[in-house]
Amino acid sequence: MDDTLRADFTRMMAKLAPPAERPESDLRQDAPTFHRNAQAILEALGPRLRGATPAVLMEIGSGTGQHAALLAGLFPQLEVWPSDPDPRRRAGIEAWRADLGLANLRPAVDLDCAAPDAAPDAAPDPVGVV
Repeated sequence: MDDTLRADFTRMMAKLAPPAERPESDLRQDAPTFHRNAQAILEALGPRLRGATPAVLMEIGSGTGQHAALLAGLFPQLEVWPSDPDPRRRAGIEAWRADLGLANLRPAVDLDCAAPDAAPDAAPDPVGVV
């Protein structure tokens, strides 16, 4: 990871760590696994995403939405579509979208890949799926 990407990563990680005390109305969700895995995921995907021309990336099973938000924040040329079948998770993703204001982080899609007719209604055909 080069110095510029490392600095951007550090900045985004700080934004994606909600304060310990927050009102119940704050729907942003936080997962310890995000904080443990974010750097490894970035090291694996970063080289491919850094040089990507404008592209669409869909994350399957976004959970808290923190990984999708991180990738959107680090790679503004990507249109990042999070997805999750759980409406509470999608609400949390929407809260992160509102908090971060990233134009390339799209609304969470209701997608259950275990369903026999799984197909996202609201997302374009993705170029990359994670």
